[in-house]
Amino acid sequence: PFNFIVKTACSMYFEVRQPGNLITVTVNNGADSTTINAGDKLTDNLGIIAEDGASIAIDELQIMRDNKAEDDLKKLGLKRLGEAMLEAPTIVLPETRGAKSGVAMALSDPNVIGVTYDVKGSGNLRIQLGSPTDMSGQFVDLSINAAVVAHKVSWLNDKLLVKDAAGNELASVALTAKHTHLMIIAFKEATLLSTPRLTYR
Repeated sequence: PFNFIVKTACSMYFEVRQPGNLITVTVNNGADSTTINAGDKLTDNLGIIAEDGASIAIDELQIMRDNKAEDDLKKLGLKRLGEAMLEAPTIVLPETRGAKSGVAMALSDPNVIGVTYDVKGSGNLRIQLGSPTDMSGQFVDLSINAAVVAHKVSWLNDKLLVKDAAGNELASVALTAKHTHLMIIAFKEATLLSTPRLTYR
């Protein structure tokens, strides 16, 4: 069992590992985890049950299978830039010669005003609003290292703003052009600990 705080959003990741039918359950990007041995009772059915009067709301459910990197990211609503790859639950932006790795997220819902994510790596990480087709748009660059840090990104009132977990401003830039995507690009290498979590109005 895991302890949850009332009315607080949580992420849960289930992974079936072979051989042995071992089910790994990870809560909130590694904050808590456990492994269950399913033995020979594992089936193709996934059931989610709330007991003892509990009430839950599932915001998003994604089922992933071993496929090519581009297909894996596409299932998460992300466009692959460079050599980005999904190593669930993390998204790896590896160092490559002559190219940058990243992901682009289409901003089709006007009620989405930001994202949050945890990241580690080395070099600079670029947060950009624009188009992945020609890599146009406004951006900010942030230095990252091996320590995991939280980034809270928002785009409101014609301003791209990045804050840390405590709400301190890390970087900002005025938005002067239309944008269709949010792009997160590593100049060297970076690892996102999970899919960026959406922030709504």
